[in-house]
Amino acid sequence: MTPEKDTVIYGGWQDDQIGGPYDTESTAIPVNGKGSLAIGDVNDLIIGSPMSMLGNTSSTARGKVEVVYGKSSLGTSLDLYDDADIRLMLSESAQKVGFKTGFAVSTDDVNGDGVADISVSTPNANSTRYYNGWVHVFYGGNDLTGKVAAADNKTLELDNDADLAILGAEPSDKFADGRLGTSFVIGDFNASEKPDMIIGAPKGDVTANTSSGWGIVLWDVAAKGLPGDVDGDGYVDLADTIRGLQIAVGENVSGSVGSDVDGDKKPGVAEAIYVFGKISK
Repeated sequence: MTPEKDTVIYGGWQDDQIGGPYDTESTAIPVNGKGSLAIGDVNDLIIGSPMSMLGNTSSTARGKVEVVYGKSSLGTSLDLYDDADIRLMLSESAQKVGFKTGFAVSTDDVNGDGVADISVSTPNANSTRYYNGWVHVFYGGNDLTGKVAAADNKTLELDNDADLAILGAEPSDKFADGRLGTSFVIGDFNASEKPDMIIGAPKGDVTANTSSGWGIVLWDVAAKGLPGDVDGDGYVDLADTIRGLQIAVGENVSGSVGSDVDGDKKPGVAEAIYVFGKISK
């Protein structure tokens, strides 16, 4: 049987090779907090293109993810270059050939607020060498749509704009080179009523050169993070001081609860002061 095509979705750039991972919300509110401006309960579509060259025909498998907000009809065709509402990729300084951003994607709720979030893996990523793997999370809702509105060409950078970064160990740590993020799943695995994350690293090897693989379990994953890393990008810097002060004065921006330094389980003035003290030394 050859099914009749209702809608055809085209990759935006040459050699995007879309058709890898797809995901959409199940029970959570759509990632933009309200669905389409016209339709409030239509699921958004998340499309990974891990083999994408990002328009550069001299490279391959840098990878990206695109989001199409839910609407009553997608029409007969959809060109992601023009029609994607959000584009997610690593910054130009962080991306490398073969990183494969978008190898696995998810819209499961990570921070427990009932709004769908976007989780994206880059299993071959590294800061130095080897295939160590990264997973980045963007929390859905008004903060996400605000970031997109301020972004150039609707593009957000995983390493600069994500709310949570889970970075695989670098050499010479025994957990390096595992391709963390080849797969992951989000759910409540310990009846705590808080989302957890299990991340696979199938090439991991902590004893001998056997590639026996390993996985990590992160209980209450949204609470993980570096003290002071308010924006959850894996670094403690001036941007965290600014984000902490924005939260303290009531601006509608999110922050990682894992950045907590004073025990109140939320980012704010204490974290801003803590970060400023660290970067002033």
